[in-house]
Amino acid sequence: MVATTKIHPRHIELLILQRESLLRLFSLLSDDTYGWLKTAVAFANSCPVGQPGILYVGVENNGDIKRQADGYDFEKLQKSIGGKIGEAWPPIYFVSRILDKDGIEFVAVMIYGSPKRPHFSGRAWVRIGPETKDASEVEHDNLIAQRSSKVRFLQRLVGKLVYWHATDYQPGNENGTLTDCNEFFVTVVGNSYSRCLPVDWITISYSPGMNDVS
Repeated sequence: MVATTKIHPRHIELLILQRESLLRLFSLLSDDTYGWLKTAVAFANSCPVGQPGILYVGVENNGDIKRQADGYDFEKLQKSIGGKIGEAWPPIYFVSRILDKDGIEFVAVMIYGSPKRPHFSGRAWVRIGPETKDASEVEHDNLIAQRSSKVRFLQRLVGKLVYWHATDYQPGNENGTLTDCNEFFVTVVGNSYSRCLPVDWITISYSPGMNDVS
């Protein structure tokens, strides 16, 4: 996701002036297209959620601004940066501005620490029937959730009959079909009810004499 109008240039300029104390959040890069994407992903994954890192394009590693040729199209550069960062998955929120310091223009891109981390520098791919397709955000989240062995096992039970027994909040027990599972909760649907149960509450067992899981 990109925004280019809802931040005052002075905000970025003030952050630039503070770069000695905020150095851990800054990257000073020349025109390295893969570097734009790599650094944006690193900031989204590493900065505190909601706090920005700044990517400078047209600035050398020592902080010197590189003067471009007369007539250089900074708007085209800004769009190219947005397009490259747009290859990240899940999408990264960022704000870009063309700035001027001592008569020399450059581009500053603010990338915010993301609550949707981890981000990657390319799409995730999944097989759906005979086709290879881009993973949706839901499918991507499910892939991440499968790092938990409990979630991975529960997701294999989607569409199957299970028996649940709850003793804490809203106690009860019933047979039902497990219809959905993500990293936070499962959904069980019976003849006259639908109920979500937190994954953290679930202990899995199997009854050999019964054709279900509890």
